[in-house]
Amino acid sequence: MTTNSQTIPEKEQQPKKKFLGIPKEEWKIIGKEALTLLYIVTLGALIAICLLAKNGSKAEE
Repeated sequence: MTTNSQTIPEKEQQPKKKFLGIPKEEWKIIGKEALTLLYIVTLGALIAICLLAKNGSKAEE
């Protein structure tokens, strides 16, 4: 009886999916942070391109 009750909690803990030793819940948080960083970098790049385009058009005139 004691062996059955001890093996059940271990089986309940096993389904937690891990990738590279990091739990799935942590990957969700990491993914959100990475997406936020990607948005910030993309926005910064777009602003830089717009500023360069404005300065380039002024230099041509």
